[in-house]
Amino acid sequence: MVPQLWGTESWSAGGAAKTFTGWERGLCLSREAVLRKLEPIFRSVVDPDLVLREELDATKVPLWDSLNHIILMVEIEMQLGVALTTDELAHLRNVGDMVTLLQQKQAQV
Repeated sequence: MVPQLWGTESWSAGGAAKTFTGWERGLCLSREAVLRKLEPIFRSVVDPDLVLREELDATKVPLWDSLNHIILMVEIEMQLGVALTTDELAHLRNVGDMVTLLQQKQAQV
């Protein structure tokens, strides 16, 4: 079973309940698992039939324009609970770069 990176889970130790996200638990997800987290976000913003691949970029998806790019980044931040800087976003060339960035963000926690 692959752990959820950005989902939450609750557990109780000595009667005190605590909720953890994947970031707090220090779990490291595979690139494939990160892609699985990103795909529904991309589908909701860009194309409901999109198959997300690491080499995919905006030039290959007609509806991935500048406005949808901004919406994508905001949705990724909100749904995955990460903060992305303008500098980090400026260096992304494709989905694979986003996967790498999200894995790096997780490793910093």
